[in-house]
Amino acid sequence: MLPFSPRYGISDGVMRNALPPNSELKWDTVKDYDGKYVIPYTITGTYDDSEKQIIYAAMKKIDANTCIRFHARSNEKDYIDIQNSEGEG
Repeated sequence: MLPFSPRYGISDGVMRNALPPNSELKWDTVKDYDGKYVIPYTITGTYDDSEKQIIYAAMKKIDANTCIRFHARSNEKDYIDIQNSEGEG
């Protein structure tokens, strides 16, 4: 698990590589108008407004610096769920 700092973001000092282009473990079904991969998400954890702003800021930073774009889930089958279960993750 990567350490998270609300002030500095996610960083463990190690650069990570993306999945190889032929990997079966990637989201490649939906791209947006910029060619970015669209990742639907829900937030089911209990977060206060400050915590939600941190989550949204991190998503925005990922959007700006990667080929991923997050959007709130409507009815997509595949999506990520952001939650804060005690003792999990």
